[in-house]
Amino acid sequence: MIRYAFLQTLIGLYFIADNMKINFKKFPIYTSIRKDMVVEQDISFVLANGIYCNIAGVMAHSLSLRIYEADGEVELTDKEVAALKEWAELFVGLISDSIKDYIAKKQ
Repeated sequence: MIRYAFLQTLIGLYFIADNMKINFKKFPIYTSIRKDMVVEQDISFVLANGIYCNIAGVMAHSLSLRIYEADGEVELTDKEVAALKEWAELFVGLISDSIKDYIAKKQ
C-alpha cells in the first residue's frame, strides 16, 4: 500500500510539473495585425473579467479569480489551457491572437 501511495505521489508530481505557467501581468500582446511586434501588458483584469462575465461554469469562475488575484504566474492544467484557447475567441483580435499564439509556442 505504501508503494502504491508513493507511486501515486510521483505520478501526481509529474503531471503538476507539466502544467503551463502564464504571467498575465506581463503578457506579450501584438501591436498590430502584422504580428511583427509585441508589447508586454497587464491583461489580467481584462481577461479575468471577460471570462467571469461571459463564461458559465465552475472552471471559468475559478480560473477567472486565479488570473485576477495572481501576483505573477498562474499555473494552468491542460484542461484550462484548452478552455482558454477556446475562450480567447471572445476577445478582440489582438488579445485573442496573442493568447492563442502564446499557448501554441509554449506547448
